[in-house]
Amino acid sequence: NVGAFTPATPTAADVNAAHLGHTFHNQWVLDPLFDARYPADLFRLWPGAEPLVLDGDMETIARPLDFLGINYYFRTSVRADGHGGFADAPLEGVERTQMGWEVYPDGLRDLLIDFKRRYERLPPIYITENGMASDDRVENGRVHDTQRIRYLERHLNAVDEAIRAGVQVDGYFVWSLMDNFEWASGYSKRFGIV
Repeated sequence: NVGAFTPATPTAADVNAAHLGHTFHNQWVLDPLFDARYPADLFRLWPGAEPLVLDGDMETIARPLDFLGINYYFRTSVRADGHGGFADAPLEGVERTQMGWEVYPDGLRDLLIDFKRRYERLPPIYITENGMASDDRVENGRVHDTQRIRYLERHLNAVDEAIRAGVQVDGYFVWSLMDNFEWASGYSKRFGIV
């Protein structure tokens, strides 16, 4: 899963918090894969927690990939937590899914473009999951899920914008074909398009 992080305010502390959120959520996996190193800023969050890296480890981790599969669902607004890290700062008045996740397609576009800019060896990308839980209802034998349709249209447009900016996206998979048993919610959250 990749996630978009934005500062709750334009203060230097909150901008830094968003950077740390991005580093923790995205770069700690992608930097080793594409740059053969862990991001130094990650260890600002956990001083002294640097992993044991043996000779040849990073070269093995950074072997070329045929593709990168990513899941994207939402953005997180963060603020400085006062201890050198970051904390959620939920935005008011934004569209949310049944899970309470903000609907923010621009985050997917921005992440794809950032990955292309950041990683010289970025392979083709597949969006392996993108979708939402919606409290849709069956009325007169039909499912009316206008929020999900809008969500998918806007996210597909965001992917198109990234492609037009030079990102090679070779596939997009909707999450999910059918309602699925969700980790913490069972079948109470509806993710399926069927």
